[in-house]
Amino acid sequence: MQDENSVQVPTPKTQITSLKFERYRLTLVTAILSTPRPPHTHTTHPPLHVSSESLNIPKTAIKAIDRRRRAFFWTGDEVCHGSRCLVAWENVSISKNDGGLGVKNLELQNRCILMKFINKLFSNEPAPWKQWILRDAASFDTPSNSSTSYLWRIVNDELTTYRSITYVKVRDGASTSFWFDHWLPAGPLYVSHSALFSHTTRPNVSVQDVFQARFDLRLRSRLTNAAATQLADLLLCLQETNLGDGADERRLKHTGKVFTARDAYATPDRRSDTPDVHGRHIWGTRLPNKVKIFAWLYFKDRLSTRGNLFAKHVLDDDACQRCSGCVEDRQHVFFDCTSSAELWQMLQMSSVAELADANVWTGCPLPHLDAKLCPFVFLSLTILSRIWDARNAEVFGSEPSSSRRIITRVCDDPVIWQK
Repeated sequence: MQDENSVQVPTPKTQITSLKFERYRLTLVTAILSTPRPPHTHTTHPPLHVSSESLNIPKTAIKAIDRRRRAFFWTGDEVCHGSRCLVAWENVSISKNDGGLGVKNLELQNRCILMKFINKLFSNEPAPWKQWILRDAASFDTPSNSSTSYLWRIVNDELTTYRSITYVKVRDGASTSFWFDHWLPAGPLYVSHSALFSHTTRPNVSVQDVFQARFDLRLRSRLTNAAATQLADLLLCLQETNLGDGADERRLKHTGKVFTARDAYATPDRRSDTPDVHGRHIWGTRLPNKVKIFAWLYFKDRLSTRGNLFAKHVLDDDACQRCSGCVEDRQHVFFDCTSSAELWQMLQMSSVAELADANVWTGCPLPHLDAKLCPFVFLSLTILSRIWDARNAEVFGSEPSSSRRIITRVCDDPVIWQK
């Protein structure tokens, strides 16, 4: 295993050659390095994900695993220089439709598995391990303090997130927190009735206990005007609510289905803050993964052009090696460079250079192109990927760029991909 201090600074060529195998590495990272192994599998390597019974995985272990997953995906090695990672790992870990590559976020995945454990804790199924977990802390009615066990504190840390993504269909109310669970239409009472909540002496009381005590909320005396108003409003609501028989049901807010770790991982608030207009289209095209990954990097402007490498201090200048004095950015490589402009002109597709990224998916700007025989997106992404291949062959392999050779390969690609 390499020492992390021995990481070599990347050269421009290693930036390029590593991209050839990313489609295979993406499969390995997604299907193997992010997938739990069966507990009795005989292997010399530990699983990269904990089960619900083991509860937690140290953040230092997650960082070490992610460091190797990141290095393997971008370079195929165990460690790599940061400048060889073309996209931040947190963006790679976003779902494909939201602009990432769908690689599992191990920290989030294990948090969801911990929430699955919490969901089992709230279920009505009798089990000895529940009494063991709660041996020094009741489910709701014990105030939070330092005397609770370490295991219970781990569960309690994720309880807030679990409650924020679920709602409760109350039956007997025994496992529903009166103040913290979302069991009324207005949401959790500690939010909707915050002034009243500040006066309670039993914040962890269950719904069943409140109803059995005839709505005694154990409030401090001398309520504020706001708290008194909220109390009157709440009592009216409670008088219209009836408890029944059976265990309370918890469901995910965004699906309305019973809790699963998979659905919890896909909750909408886990997505990227910035909407991505390309992800869903890229992965919906009928193109090989190598072209899809290229398109993903292209629309993010993360390809290893000399302009990007210069910005990361890998190169001393950003000038195009095929032209004189021009900055080699994405626009120059694919449209403005002499060889690229000649290619688009031969194809009678020069107008593509003026097309905004967001408009690539909306229609075909070429009246002479039969969209049924050859969709515009399919054709344009194939051409762009071949321009990039030709550029790399000329810069690193001294292979002269030829527009006719690129056109021939673009025509041959669909035939090869169908086989």
